[in-house]
Amino acid sequence: MTIDPVAPPVSRKGSTAAVLVFVAAGLTLPCGLLGYHLVAWYAGQIALASISLGFL
Repeated sequence: MTIDPVAPPVSRKGSTAAVLVFVAAGLTLPCGLLGYHLVAWYAGQIALASISLGFL
């Protein structure tokens, strides 16, 4: 199996992105419930503010 000299940087970049995604998911999942509550709360606040200001 020959390795193209141009391929390693691209694959390294892709694997780094995948690792970052996995790390972010690993950090997010344990406190996912809290995160979902916060996101829902912020979304609700933004929606209420938008409605009260007449944006929606």
